[in-house]
Amino acid sequence: MNKFELIKNGIEENKQKFGRWHSEKQQGSCDPRKFYLQPAPKNEHETLQHGNALSKTGNYPVGTSECFNVGISGGCGLSCFVYKKGACPHPEDMEVGK
Repeated sequence: MNKFELIKNGIEENKQKFGRWHSEKQQGSCDPRKFYLQPAPKNEHETLQHGNALSKTGNYPVGTSECFNVGISGGCGLSCFVYKKGACPHPEDMEVGK
């Protein structure tokens, strides 16, 4: 395996763990700037990746909830997948805007 293959494998591992929030420059890390550029998580898998990325920054605990991850990204609303599946802890906040 040459240097470029090793770098490519590291980036692929980041993509699997952190999804859209992965770092292309540092192995085993997320890119904190992407929190501002990427839209809110749209499903359970993306929520796990977003949670991994948040915890990797050192500012958030491991195991944040789906609702927290969507909310901190600005994804709350009637189109939120957490709200649609009935797992929103504060559904009355969404229903006011109907």
